Order: sequence, then structure tokens, then C-alpha cells
Amino acid sequence: MTEKVEVVFLGTAASLPQKNRMQSCTAIRFRDYTLIVDMGEGAQNQIREYKIKTSNKVYILLTHLHADHTIGLVGFLSSRNLLKIEKKITVIGPPGTRRFFYFMFLSFNFLPKFELEIIETEGEIVLNIQDFSIKSFKVRHSSPVNLGYKITFYPTSFAKFNPEKAEKKGIPKGLLWKKLQEGFSVEVDGKKILPSEVLEPRQSKEVRITFSGDTRPCDSLINNAKEVDLLVCDATYPEECGERAEEFLHSTIEEAAVVAMKANCKQVVFTHFSEFYTDFESSLNRARTIFQNSSLAEEGKRIILDFSYNS
Repeated sequence: MTEKVEVVFLGTAASLPQKNRMQSCTAIRFRDYTLIVDMGEGAQNQIREYKIKTSNKVYILLTHLHADHTIGLVGFLSSRNLLKIEKKITVIGPPGTRRFFYFMFLSFNFLPKFELEIIETEGEIVLNIQDFSIKSFKVRHSSPVNLGYKITFYPTSFAKFNPEKAEKKGIPKGLLWKKLQEGFSVEVDGKKILPSEVLEPRQSKEVRITFSGDTRPCDSLINNAKEVDLLVCDATYPEECGERAEEFLHSTIEEAAVVAMKANCKQVVFTHFSEFYTDFESSLNRARTIFQNSSLAEEGKRIILDFSYNS
């Protein structure tokens, strides 16, 4: 079975929650990891509603420290205490994140009963472990430092077992096949058989996802979204609100489509929608004239990305 990266949209509204849209929050599930990008109002409700596992290895990525991207943190962390989940949480955010957490905990008289690691970043590779890497980069918004994130997920090095080769070598099906698949040598009729004799390299690639955060179109975003499998992009305003987008340092949906086109990404999902949209279908259709493989984020939307070259 091909390994997969699952992206689940939990909050897709801008500053004001809407009838069917909560504030910013997106989860990524991969192996025994859960990555959560931003935690706006109602985040923990959405996490429970869409059955996002958070008792495993959790990484929270904050694009900036505005309330609509962080106000869900204290509820989520408080519930973790109540549920006595002691697994470590790693939080990655812009400079000021440690100070933000200090005053948040002070205000709510809260003491986490689990290990909490906070990493501050302003544009570099933040993390590079066996399973994935996280790179932050600066974008253009109204906080002192505003970040986008590029996350690269690595495939396993496991090879594909070839049963025809095993049969030709007279290896009986069963335990010996299993041992070879696990990478162990076996002996048949006094002859040693190496795993490499019945295993073939699995064709796979990395899976790359870029989150724009809140931003105007900018070169750093385009450069960090080059040919990624998925771009999740700020599309706060419909095209007719271009002046407002410039004033508040956000992007229109058509500007986001241009970013996707210039980056030549595989697909773009627009998110962070304001109340100024009146006809999502028309806005999306216009954006698709610029970049065809475009779609709208909505609560509960899931995107599955795998490591095969044919995905």
C-alpha cells in the first residue's frame, strides 16, 4: 500500500467566523505525526469533529500571532491537560512566540503538564528529521514577522517485493517471503539468498506542501511554492476587493491563482475567506482561467497526496 499524506481543512474563514467556516486551522496527518497549521477560534471543536488524532507526535506551526490564527491554542492545550495527554508538543512560530505563550499562560493561570517545545524562526529550515522537514519563509502581512511554511515529507526506503523472482529461486511462500520483505537474508537448500535478489526499488518521490499564511503576493511565496504538490494560499478577498486586499496586506483569489501559475505547483487550494464573497463559484471559475487546478477550502475537505510519480 502506498504511503499517504492527508491534509484536512478545519478552519477556512478570515478574521470573522462565518456560518459554515471557522477561523484558520489546517491539519496534516502523516505516519504517527499530526501537524497543525494555525489554531483559530473553535480549533479544538473542529479537531474533535473531524477525528484528528492529537495523542501522537504533534507539531503546531503558527504563521503569525494575530488572534484569528492563535485564539484556539489555550483551549486546545487546556483540554490536553484535562485529558492527561503527556506527549510532547512542538510549537514553531515567528519571533515573539515564547513571549506570547508566557503571557497567555500567565493570563489563564495555566501550567502545561506535558513537555512543550517552542521554536522561533524568521525564515530558514526549522526542522529536518527522518520523516519530514519544515522550512519557514517571510511573507508580506501586517505582523512584525509573517511566515509561510514549506513542508517536505520523505518516503520510506522500503523496496517492492517481486514474488516471481522469489518463485524462480525456489523460495517457499510464507515465513521466508516475509523475512525477505523485512530485509533479512534467508537460506534455501543450503544457499543464502539476499533481499536484494527479490526486491526492486520502489518508485517514489517526496511530497511537498506550501502554506502561504496571510500575505500579499510576493517573490518569497512563489519561490517556496515552486512545483510543490499542494499550495494552500491566502485568498481573503474576491477580485473586486483588490484595493482592500492591498490595504490589509492580503490576496484576492485571482492574485492567488497567479501565484500558483508562476510557481507551477501541482494544485492550489484557496482559503482564509472574508465575508466579502457573494458568489464563490463565479470567483473560482475566474481563478481557474488563470490556473486550472484550483479549488476552494471548506471545513472537512480532505486532500490525499501519495509518493508515487503518477499521483
